[in-house]
Amino acid sequence: VDDDPSIVRLVAQLLATAGYSVREACNGREALEAIQEACPDLIVSDWDMPEVDGLELSRRIRQDELPHYVYILLLTAKSHSEDLIAGLAAGADDFVSKPIRSGELLARIAAAQRMLGLERKLRANSKEDSLTGVLNRRTFHELFEREWKRSLRYGLPLSTVMLDIDFFKKINDSYGHLAGDAVLRGVAQLLRQECRATEYVCRFGGEEFCVLLPETAEQGAEVWAERARRLISELTVEVPGGVIRVTASFGVAERL
Repeated sequence: VDDDPSIVRLVAQLLATAGYSVREACNGREALEAIQEACPDLIVSDWDMPEVDGLELSRRIRQDELPHYVYILLLTAKSHSEDLIAGLAAGADDFVSKPIRSGELLARIAAAQRMLGLERKLRANSKEDSLTGVLNRRTFHELFEREWKRSLRYGLPLSTVMLDIDFFKKINDSYGHLAGDAVLRGVAQLLRQECRATEYVCRFGGEEFCVLLPETAEQGAEVWAERARRLISELTVEVPGGVIRVTASFGVAERL
């Protein structure tokens, strides 16, 4: 992000050559619009720009509810400590001094990538059920609230599917809890495979799962549930004591 076209070309070519996917913006306002369309991992922005400068861009990014953390690297000729403190307070993560040295810029971006990789790993661990790898209940409720508001705002259908593995206690009693865990993982994997990228499955508790189907009416949710019910009935889970086959009971609801 820079109002100087020559700087934009220079940085974009440098990053593209290093293997990064790059988008360009000529000022902070244009950058904010681009972020809403497709949220990037990292922003390299000039500090001094018309309309929305680097500081204001950083503030607005930190105020927005974005799908993941965006690392902000400001390009600046400023070197006084009070300026750098102001940049950090606005939400910037790091700085690269002007004139730009390619080695320094790439090294700082590589360091940012390491931090973002760790942040993604921690975020995924906090959102997933540790046993099955699907969403945990807390994260599911957050997504449900977001999709509920979107459904109301745009008049879109929204459905959920609840399912419970039948006679799960008997599985634990007959084969042991490790076998029960294997069944839960097998069912969770099957449900996840049946979900599109915009659909969400969580372990709601014990042997219960819940699936959120945005932009899907009740009839479509019934079709989804019936297909999942059939696939679960065909599922086989191999455990030390033999092969386990399971069934599940389903319920479907749509927001009215």
